[in-house]
Amino acid sequence: MEIAAPPDGEGWAQFAVRGPFSSLIGPFWHRVAADGVREHGFRVEGRHCNSYRILHGGMVLGFMDGVFAHAAYAALATGSVTVRLAGDNLDMAREGDWIVGRATPLAAEDGLVTLDGGAWCGARPLWRGMAVFKTVRRPVGRER
Repeated sequence: MEIAAPPDGEGWAQFAVRGPFSSLIGPFWHRVAADGVREHGFRVEGRHCNSYRILHGGMVLGFMDGVFAHAAYAALATGSVTVRLAGDNLDMAREGDWIVGRATPLAAEDGLVTLDGGAWCGARPLWRGMAVFKTVRRPVGRER
């Protein structure tokens, strides 16, 4: 299978280990931007599109959930789960487009972190939203 690669020469590295769902919808890439914020990216493939051949909103949410999760982990210094994920689709993307997502923690208290984030297709804002994550009480991946 061919990997949908990021733009050349921009410092992107592929995530080596992901959860089963993220592995299914990826591959995803990451880098640290000049301003110190970790960015995530992916190349839109045909399987990420809806019947109109534009990027499916569910794919954007799945991607942004991972973007927020990584920022939440950095803010909380532990694993967490999504409590709330809300946002608005602002524009469209098509197969072959490169999508970049970023998230910034706004506040962390009592095991909860609120984050702001968005996704872009080039200079065009594609999606904008927020999320709340909560620390996990038991180790991730453990059976009950």
